[in-house]
Amino acid sequence: MFSYNFTYELKLLVRNKWLPMLSLLLLISFTFATYNGNYRTQKRVEQIASIESKVLEKDANMLKLLDSVEKGMEVKTSFRRIPNTPMAIGYQHPRAVTMSPNSMSAIAIGQSDIFSDAIMPITVDDDFSIDFTEMTSSVQLLFGSFDLTFVIIYLLPLLIIAFSYNILSAEKERGALRLLASQPISIYKWIFQKMILRFFWLGIIMIIALVISFLISGINLFQIQFISLTGLILVYMLFWFSLSFFINLVGGSSAKNAAYLIGLWVFFVLLVPSSINQIANSTYPTPSRNNLVNTMRTLKVAVSKKQDTVLDHFLRHHPELVAKRGSEDYGFWHKYMASMDMVAVEIDSLFSLYDEQLKGQQDYVNKWIWLSPSLVINKEMNRISGNSTADYQNFKNQALSFSRHWRNHLIFMLYSQLPFTTKDYDTLPKFTYKPLELKGIGMRIAIQFILCILIGLLGIYMFKKRLKKGHAILNN
Repeated sequence: MFSYNFTYELKLLVRNKWLPMLSLLLLISFTFATYNGNYRTQKRVEQIASIESKVLEKDANMLKLLDSVEKGMEVKTSFRRIPNTPMAIGYQHPRAVTMSPNSMSAIAIGQSDIFSDAIMPITVDDDFSIDFTEMTSSVQLLFGSFDLTFVIIYLLPLLIIAFSYNILSAEKERGALRLLASQPISIYKWIFQKMILRFFWLGIIMIIALVISFLISGINLFQIQFISLTGLILVYMLFWFSLSFFINLVGGSSAKNAAYLIGLWVFFVLLVPSSINQIANSTYPTPSRNNLVNTMRTLKVAVSKKQDTVLDHFLRHHPELVAKRGSEDYGFWHKYMASMDMVAVEIDSLFSLYDEQLKGQQDYVNKWIWLSPSLVINKEMNRISGNSTADYQNFKNQALSFSRHWRNHLIFMLYSQLPFTTKDYDTLPKFTYKPLELKGIGMRIAIQFILCILIGLLGIYMFKKRLKKGHAILNN
């Protein structure tokens, strides 16, 4: 009977032009979404490369100028721009702190259009921390980006619904269900076979479309992330086929089945994620970006008015930085950097509140994420792409740590009254981004698979319960 269903279903799908139409729709949507994501990724790569190139170019000019000064040659530039002091290096020649996209960044724009992935911290300011706070473009926040994640989460379930909503109801409406009931197979097993066959064909089409779109965009297929991505998409498809199987067993007419499934799509894809995010934002509100900026400016002004007192306080807490050459005549930069150290402490307290609230939001979402498979798939695809909130939080932490290390390195030279020479260039701190490890996807796929099985078993149970009550399935 299964082989007959397989042959009959394939002929039916081909004659109804379902397979060619789905193949074309998936190929176009996957290719365009991947191309769009790849285009955005290439723009990021070019931007990062441009920043790093400018830093190297400035460093080359700086070394030439410094070499001329050390050799006693006359240079035609302002003495303030001569890079022979630590503060001139820290202010005029910052390092490039970048977060390069990984090989799968094209599949999900994620947080890359919200947060910065290339900054240049200088010794006299920490305002770049603002780049990691809330987004200012409400339009971009509303519409998001058309990437592969959008196609998978929003559009693919609609194709599955259109592909499977009326398997049983169509047979009822054509009057062929009585003939089917005379065959040596139960109704739910027959529906299950048809669902499995449609899942199989749609899965094959999806994989082919995914491979073609990746090849066109030049994304490497031979990596573990591609296998993880394929597994996530297949289990997400299986979830919607399970819901369709459930509705076919307990639903009614084709119109009712379509309405039920669209309602479930709205519930799982739109309502649940929006509600969870809204509750998380309301429960753990993050400080306003404008308030952070205003507070930082007010703090800097207040500290700058008492630099002499701040310097004494700073030296008492950092005796290792007391001048080693007998000079007690501290200049502008000594007082300024001492005041900036106090500002940095206060800024850390401001941003720690933001981080705590953001962590509260993330913990709340993670607690209820299992209510919607679309949330799970979205999170995991963002993780695979390296553009998740956790990835940018990781980059932020590394960037801030490097900024402090960079500043402390130059402050030590400043208070030690050491000039900056060409030999010191190679000792300057260098930033290397360390991405988060990708793990736990297999467990989430397994949990989603178990959920699909439970939905199917619940549908079979309710179907059998209706039969025991004498419900007229054939006449329904």
